[in-house]
Amino acid sequence: MSTPPKNALINEREKELLNRASYHSYIQTSQSESSAYCFRPLKEPEEGSLSPVIIFFHGGLFDQRNPEQFATQCLHFANRGMLAFTVEYRLSSIEDAMEDARSFLLFLQKNAALYGADMSKVVVAGCAGGGLLSSHLCSRHKKNGIVPEQIPLPAAQILYAPLINTTPKTGLASQLFISPSLAKTMSPSKQIQKAYPPTLAFHGKMDQAIPFGHSEKYFKALQKKNKKHVQLVDFETGRHIDFSMNVNPQIYESILRSADHFLCELGIIDFDPDTFVGF
Repeated sequence: MSTPPKNALINEREKELLNRASYHSYIQTSQSESSAYCFRPLKEPEEGSLSPVIIFFHGGLFDQRNPEQFATQCLHFANRGMLAFTVEYRLSSIEDAMEDARSFLLFLQKNAALYGADMSKVVVAGCAGGGLLSSHLCSRHKKNGIVPEQIPLPAAQILYAPLINTTPKTGLASQLFISPSLAKTMSPSKQIQKAYPPTLAFHGKMDQAIPFGHSEKYFKALQKKNKKHVQLVDFETGRHIDFSMNVNPQIYESILRSADHFLCELGIIDFDPDTFVGF
């Protein structure tokens, strides 16, 4: 019997962690269904209190569903008292994926009482294409097309090697939009704005999938426009998926601690230096 490749073993371990979550369908179309895995706080909140929320959109360039990618992060933040979701979304087009991201936020808003979710403390997060979806939910640029009265603005954002430039000339994945002009319009790199939630981003300088320079240029422009907490953390030898515990444990732990501290500084979770979950 042949030995499964290392990445396959990693994915199987992370998929097993999804068994600790409940599975919720949030949108159905004639072609497909999109669902999310919910990790509830490990300690029940006090009666009458609400839980802060973190929503992860998995990575990739809209080529496969991979909700297990953020299973360990979900467990960590569930241990910190948060409702943690890792969300599936349609891959048929970027527009469909963006619609699903909006639909999930609206689904959560509609069912906030059922989940005990504090909608004033919603954090969105994503890697690669999932980072594009997260940024889409955070944008209130006139070109973005989100109606503020309908879609709640997240309180904060965490990005991991995000797809931040989809322009046809210098970006990635523009061919996945229905037109080159839409790829340019919907690129976060073309939606620099003041009205943007506090954001912490991580990107390795040796990223082989999404150039570090895309994030570097974007965040320099965003920091000039926005005086809120906006920070890009780079890793000299970091590659694309080094934020995964099973790929690079040292970088994974550093990033998870930084993300935890970031949310503490914003008052979304309580500071607890002794809280760190191993799996």
